[in-house]
Amino acid sequence: MNNSFLALLLLFGIAAQIGAAEPSVKVTVEAEEDVYRYENPDNGSGPFWCFGSTCIIRHGETVLVSGVEKIADAKPLNNTRWMLHARTAQGWKLQQKDTIGRTREPSPLGVFHDGTLLLSVNPTLAKPDAYSGPAQPHVLRFDARQPKKPFQTMLPTWVGQPAFTEHSYRSFAVDGPRREMVLLQNIGYTDGTIIAHSEICRLPYSGVSIGWGWGEEDAGGGAANYTQPFRYKTPTATPNNRCEFNHIHHVMQALQDGWAIYTLSIQPGTIIRGNDLHDNKGGPGGIYLDEGSGNNNVTGNLIYRIPRPLNLNNSAQDRRATCDVHDNALGLLRRRKTGIADYPELDCRGRRQINAPLSYLNSRA
Repeated sequence: MNNSFLALLLLFGIAAQIGAAEPSVKVTVEAEEDVYRYENPDNGSGPFWCFGSTCIIRHGETVLVSGVEKIADAKPLNNTRWMLHARTAQGWKLQQKDTIGRTREPSPLGVFHDGTLLLSVNPTLAKPDAYSGPAQPHVLRFDARQPKKPFQTMLPTWVGQPAFTEHSYRSFAVDGPRREMVLLQNIGYTDGTIIAHSEICRLPYSGVSIGWGWGEEDAGGGAANYTQPFRYKTPTATPNNRCEFNHIHHVMQALQDGWAIYTLSIQPGTIIRGNDLHDNKGGPGGIYLDEGSGNNNVTGNLIYRIPRPLNLNNSAQDRRATCDVHDNALGLLRRRKTGIADYPELDCRGRRQINAPLSYLNSRA
């Protein structure tokens, strides 16, 4: 069954309030229009499945939307193609679409101030009869003022040979004035990832995600009533990672069910320490060790002004006992108009957590 995919064209008016920490935003709906008809490809994806990245952009008076089209007779998972639509004087019109490639997920958009339009795509390299397989991420370059003109294909340069697949979980963002872009692409299980001494902020969804897989396919993993088509003989591990001494704040600004730091899978040798996490609007918002997470060392983190500072959901494989979570300051600080006061928040068990030596947090390298 076809479903109507609707875009809301919004006019944003921002007015600063005297004494307010953040400017207020007034949103006015100018029009509600059909952009294109979306047919469910039954591949687990959807037209907005971009994980915080956007599929609609505006450059001057030009509004463009990237869409997905189901490919007739193609088998899931890679049974869609990207499309590019523009709002013209005659309404929404298709400008271009992929004529040779297949993909699973929608393609995020970005635009520079000079009119350079960028589309993040992830075409599969798998054979047509394959359920899944390898993929090769591209960035396509258009002219936002003339989107029907031929585009340029750019291949990002990656370190090593990452094993990309159609399940990309990719994020894409651009800095319009500086003409810079960042493309983040999930590669599944890794060894030795380092995220350190960075500021990560002003994001619609999560800050950092480390690991892959819920451990369901591991030997002995998963709930008794959860069936997988295969089982690994050994645990699927993402070892030796470090997420340390980062300042992660004002993430989770638009979505829910995300975190400043999120983990999956067994991670022997992984350390999450000395991070300053605060003011994340959406819940739960702090550090989340989700299903399959094991062998993590979580220590010396300062977490405050967040709906839930810490959540441990790694119980199905009895891996909670393998995680060393200690000496973290959870919900220690909460700001009032009169200044900083000590109002502890509650952890996932409803207990107050103030157990970190602040001297350690304040003397981070």
